[in-house]
Amino acid sequence: MQRLSAQWLLMLSIVATAAMAQQVTEEWISFTAPDKSFSVLFPDQPRLTESKEEHAHNNIWMYAVQGQRVFLSGDTDYDFKFDTESELKADQDNFLKAVQARLVTSRRFEFERGPNDKLQAIEFTGESTDFNFKGIAIVEKQRAYMFCVGGRGNLVASTDKFLNSVKLSRL
Repeated sequence: MQRLSAQWLLMLSIVATAAMAQQVTEEWISFTAPDKSFSVLFPDQPRLTESKEEHAHNNIWMYAVQGQRVFLSGDTDYDFKFDTESELKADQDNFLKAVQARLVTSRRFEFERGPNDKLQAIEFTGESTDFNFKGIAIVEKQRAYMFCVGGRGNLVASTDKFLNSVKLSRL
């Protein structure tokens, strides 16, 4: 099962600090992952990190900041098969644990990649003392995707724009 690394927590801490000084702009940037596995709109030029983890072929993470919000996306290719249901639940729970948030809502759904092409996914929200979070995790074969927004206040408009912009390519 995917183990969200300390990278998520570290990344969130770094960008949350930076978020306080960021200006909010309305110009969003379409970004495609280096392996062309997905594209998503970011409110600013995203920063990219790639790493290797145990039992993973690649681990790509991108993040951007808009005002007091942090936008995170990533995917991981594993070198083993996993149970879809367990992976989705682990992605949700491990992310919320990493950011020290409690689960508020969770719902399973099918992410529509294209006509007659649906992937298993989970959408969740969480909250901590200082931040609210909303994210989706999607799985396909031996790949797990994660797209999340965290920040202060009402996240609805920018979060929906980010999450609704997610496009996945076929593996």
